[in-house]
This record gives sequence, C-alpha cells and structure tokens, in this order.
Amino acid sequence: MIVSKPKISTLFSLVFFIILAYGLAIFMLVRIFQNPGGPWWQAVVLGISGGVALAVSYKTLSGYKKVLVSKNRMDIQFAFNWFHRRYYFKELQYWQEESIKTATGTFKELSLSFGPRKKVRLSWQEQDNYGKIKMFLIRNFKAKQRKT
Repeated sequence: MIVSKPKISTLFSLVFFIILAYGLAIFMLVRIFQNPGGPWWQAVVLGISGGVALAVSYKTLSGYKKVLVSKNRMDIQFAFNWFHRRYYFKELQYWQEESIKTATGTFKELSLSFGPRKKVRLSWQEQDNYGKIKMFLIRNFKAKQRKT
C-alpha cells in the first residue's frame, strides 16, 4: 500500500503564513479597541488580513488529503477524516501527467479520471510519494495513460 500525504514543508509554510495573518488581524483589532477614533486604515488592514487568514485556513483544511493506493482501489481521506472517497481502479478511464516548466523549476501533476466528476489530482510539489504512485500507474495501467 502506498500512502501519500501533504509534504511537511508545504504545511509548515502555509501554517506560518496563517499564523502571521491571524497575528496581524488580532494586533489591528487590539489597536482599534484601544483607540476607537484611530486611523481608518487600521480597519482596512484588519479586514484584509482577517479575510486572507480565513480564506487560506479554509483552503488549507479543505485541500488537505491523504491518498492510500492499494492493488485495486484508491482511498482519499480529506481533512481530519471528515470526508472519505473510494475509487476502484476497474473504473479508471484514464490518467495523465502534466508538466509545466516555470522559471523556478517544473510543476508536475497527476490527473486520474474515474468517470464524470470523479477526478483526482496529485501534485509533485505538494504530495510525498508522488513518484511511487506514478510508477504504480505506469506498471499496472500503462494502457490507460493519456499523453499530453
């Protein structure tokens, strides 16, 4: 069984950014309560930093997925096991790897389609064991690979 989850470095950078954004929002909230007639820009900074912190927190928690690949199925567990999906490889229609060259490196993403509205995407930058999953797909489902 292959287990793929988000890389620690990705989670660390996102959590660090979220802490900074919440910290700035709390700092501005305290400043506004200490000086209610203060500058208007403090309320703007509070709104922007609070909104960004909430949006990134939601995106991080909803996008966190742990992928378990076994011989005949793929299980995906989302944020803290609140949501679970199971796909069987007998339903796999196609899979493909997309590579985009950027100035800082290459962005790679595996896309697996199990039917209409049943797609799974794994990126090399965010998930560990990406290479093992790719080798598993090449070894077992080479005929269903779609070239880009």
